[in-house]
Amino acid sequence: MNDKLPPKWAVNLLKKMLDPFLFNGIYGDLLERYHEIYQQNGKINASWYFIWNTLGFIRYWRLFKKRKLHFSNSISPGMIKNYLKTIFRSFLKRKAYVFLNIAGLSIGIASFILIWQYVNYEKSFDQFHEHSDRIYRLTRKDKSIGKEMANTKPDLLDDLVDAVPEMKKGTRFFIRRNASLLVEKDGTQEIFKDLDVSYADSNFLSVFTFPSALAFQNSNALAKINSIVIVESLALKLFGKSEVVGQRIGVKDPNFPLTFFNITEVIKDVPKSSHFRFDALLSLNTPLRGGQSLKDLNWNGFYSYMLADRNADPTAIQSKLDNFSGEYFKDEVNMGFGLQAMTDIHLKSDINFEAGKNNDIRTVNYLAMTAFLILLMAYFNYINFSTAKSTDRAKEIGVRKVLGAQKGELRLQFFVETAIINILSIVVAILLLFMLKQLFPSEQALFFYNNWQSIFSISGLYLVLILIAGIFLSGLYPAFVMSSFNPLKILSGSFKGLGKGIPVRNFLVSAQYTISIFLIIASLVIYNQVNYMLKQDKGIDINDVLIVNLPDIRDENYREKLGVYKNELEQMAFVTSISTASTTPGNGYNYSVQARTTQQLATETSTFYIDGVDENFLDHYKAELLSGRNFRGATEGEKSKVILNEAAVRQLGFNTNEEVIGKELLFDDSNFEVIGVIANYHHKSLKEAYDPQILAYYGTYVPHFSVRIPSNPSQQANYLAQLESSYKTVFGQPFDYFFLEQHFNTQYESDVNLLKLSGVFSFIAILIAVFGLIGMVAFTITRRLKEVAIRRVLGASAWGILMILSRKVLILNLISGVVAALLSITYLNQWLNDFAFKINLSLLHFLVPIILVLGITILIVLLQSSRVLSLSMSRFIKE
Repeated sequence: MNDKLPPKWAVNLLKKMLDPFLFNGIYGDLLERYHEIYQQNGKINASWYFIWNTLGFIRYWRLFKKRKLHFSNSISPGMIKNYLKTIFRSFLKRKAYVFLNIAGLSIGIASFILIWQYVNYEKSFDQFHEHSDRIYRLTRKDKSIGKEMANTKPDLLDDLVDAVPEMKKGTRFFIRRNASLLVEKDGTQEIFKDLDVSYADSNFLSVFTFPSALAFQNSNALAKINSIVIVESLALKLFGKSEVVGQRIGVKDPNFPLTFFNITEVIKDVPKSSHFRFDALLSLNTPLRGGQSLKDLNWNGFYSYMLADRNADPTAIQSKLDNFSGEYFKDEVNMGFGLQAMTDIHLKSDINFEAGKNNDIRTVNYLAMTAFLILLMAYFNYINFSTAKSTDRAKEIGVRKVLGAQKGELRLQFFVETAIINILSIVVAILLLFMLKQLFPSEQALFFYNNWQSIFSISGLYLVLILIAGIFLSGLYPAFVMSSFNPLKILSGSFKGLGKGIPVRNFLVSAQYTISIFLIIASLVIYNQVNYMLKQDKGIDINDVLIVNLPDIRDENYREKLGVYKNELEQMAFVTSISTASTTPGNGYNYSVQARTTQQLATETSTFYIDGVDENFLDHYKAELLSGRNFRGATEGEKSKVILNEAAVRQLGFNTNEEVIGKELLFDDSNFEVIGVIANYHHKSLKEAYDPQILAYYGTYVPHFSVRIPSNPSQQANYLAQLESSYKTVFGQPFDYFFLEQHFNTQYESDVNLLKLSGVFSFIAILIAVFGLIGMVAFTITRRLKEVAIRRVLGASAWGILMILSRKVLILNLISGVVAALLSITYLNQWLNDFAFKINLSLLHFLVPIILVLGITILIVLLQSSRVLSLSMSRFIKE
């Protein structure tokens, strides 16, 4: 007879899905039809019919079992009102529990939103351009030393037209930092300094689509010579209004005399999410001395970009660039071209001669990971707190089940509780962020950059979805655990079933420990690395060095004034030495050359970095001369002499410093005699290895004076006042200066910010972990109150009780410490590999965080245990 019945599993499935009242009728109809098919077509066809129709009932959710019918029908305004009353009373009864939950969640959510905004901002760089996904930067590559440079020669784009058909448009620009502009007002001239001015191609504003600040947009604003485009904030600064098209601005550049440019367009300020920025754009067609334009010059000082066709393949373009480079560089066989997607530059490019300061994708990813870890810790806390309080609520659940409450109804209540706590936490988190915004109004403080609207953007939608998922997942486990309590056992005083979630809680607490220890280890390593870079010997002395920038706006008497000012500096008693150079340490280099000795083949050229200096440079900066001699001043023939650093000597293939003395280098179509070798010094940050460097004598090129003054804080203001008074008297322009050590350390600004943020979020992680630990310890002690009371009555010491209660927590702490150490070794070694000069990981980097968290754990266990041990033990034994 069993052979003529449908599959047993299908019958059971139908029984589980349907209300018992409906099951008999539906099953009877299906069974009758099953027998008819069985007689006509056999058992297989009959079974398939039964199974197919059984599965068809899944979509009829209202025909689920009776308890679920009641669950769906019981949802009414009165029911919801009753739930809210119950929840509110529960919150009032457990104020400390609710406070800790909201505190932990709000801190975690606020941290997450804060970092989310920053990560979203960093990844949005250059995406405001209309064709951002099709714009590429062309770079130079020196294969002999593995270096890549962001700048190129101005003729590159003209030569690429035939070689790369995928190039729809090409544009270039040249950056002039700290420029000065002159405006004539009411017959007087006013000078504005420290502006970033770029010379750009006529099609610049059609490749890069910066929004106009006016009602119209003139994409041909740079087509005419002596035309200038300025940003809105500069227009307001110069003229007090933004409608200034047709006004004139005077520009003085070392390459041409004072020239007045006509304003042809005003654009909105360049967004901060741009990898290069400017205050004004000058037409690249403007003639220089002799009638040439900047783009006619044969030197690597330009940034070249191409707008590719819509479906162009970057790999195919790179292949054509490789073929083209052989013809372009001719004898320079080690040189080639690279292609960078513009949207990758800010986070994925760290090459020489960058157009602006970039960030590191690893730093951004680390912060993103930190955000998710902290949010996870906050949600883990909620789960731990909820389940730790299950003992307190067990009788409530038992009574409600006896009175007829179904599991689904209890789960709904717990989910509503979770949602309310999470919503309150989100509100508190937003209030915290608002308070921080008021306390730190500067856009550089923390991560604020006036982008609160991002919460309602597409990325904001992802943020909302993440928080909703967090609400759901954090409420899922407590709801199912507590709704499954057996009411008979609970009301009879048995709480054995309440411990079935302990392994999950142990895992969550271990995860919190691991995250906290990992973040502390990372913070400690970042601190030591940043401190190492800030305090490491640089090979030169830049302390107490003041850089005085000389005026850009110069008249016919400038040379005479320069001599007068230098003479006045030498007469000041507090000035110990003066020097000048084409650039300063921390500013990189102005340009590079392809050089070789006259004995080497043309194919053996490689890249060297030029720094023009005077005869005082070595003594002024206390650079170590290892071999040969120093420059002798503006004597005949000194301009054909050079000094190399050790890296340059090794790059040329010499084993000793003495070998290279007297040898001749060939670059810039001229021969230069090597007269000296100096020790390597850090011209750039310690992130980078020593560059092969050539010091050339530029006796007449004076962009600044480097002045060494005594380290005397009480007199520093007086020194600066004297320097400024003399400067204004001689030049009649605003005094422009900076301290070299402070300026050099700005190279580590992103690392210092990472250090600060890592420390802040490590503290937050510890704080959240402490909240979670309090919940776990409270749960452990609550479950073992009777055991503690019996042991205490039988003579157990307070220390012994403490060890029993803390053993498991301490073991979890140590296991988490080992896991965190193993994870951090892998990650931090990868991070440190980005630094040419770095610290070595030591045992202390791992032991200190583990011991710190272990100490906090012991303190919490001690405080919680002492509170219980001070109570009467007899009361717990009776219970």
